[in-house]
Parts: sequence; C-alpha cells; structure tokens
Amino acid sequence: MVQPRKHLSAADKRALGAAVVYYRERADSTTAELARRAGVAPPTLHAIEKGEAEPRWVTMRQIATGLSIPFPEFVAEVERREASPDGGGVGTVVSSDPWTHTARGQKPYT
Repeated sequence: MVQPRKHLSAADKRALGAAVVYYRERADSTTAELARRAGVAPPTLHAIEKGEAEPRWVTMRQIATGLSIPFPEFVAEVERREASPDGGGVGTVVSSDPWTHTARGQKPYT
C-alpha cells in the first residue's frame, strides 16, 4: 500500500507512474496538458510517469485533481497496480471491469 514514508520502493514508483499514465491516456491528455492542469512542472510529471520520482502527497493530490479523479480512487488504482505481478506496468489490465480498465490502445472486452 502506498503510504507516506521517507522513500518509495521501486515497485511503488512504477505503480504510481503506471496509474498516472493510465488515467492521463484515458482522459486523452498529453503530459504537458496534465502538468498544466495539475500545477506540476512537466519534467516532474514525466519523471513520475516513468517511475523515477518520489512525489510528495500534495503533488499526488494535485495530479489526481488535474485528472478529475477523486484522490481515494487514484490511490486505490496505484495499490491495485502494486499488487499485480509485474508491478502494474503501463497498459496492464488490473481490474475485472472491462469498461474502465483496458490495456493501452485496446478496445474494451465485448
């Protein structure tokens, strides 16, 4: 579970980045657009998406707000991705709900 602590594990950072990319792509938004809406510097957002940054909780809240996602839902998605075998890599289907959690570039299951 993602919790405030001194350092995030590599898996936490990958899961967080994958969740941001998932929601950003679902919103059909670019990194620059999301950075502007969230009030986060584009290089910072890019590093978060790549799993290379340890954002503060306030930054995570800003990103969720920029995505128009309730923060608890955003954190739950990160936690689902942490629990997946590959660390929640970008494009990984992590939910049984085929209409909201599809792999990048694929149509929902029919």
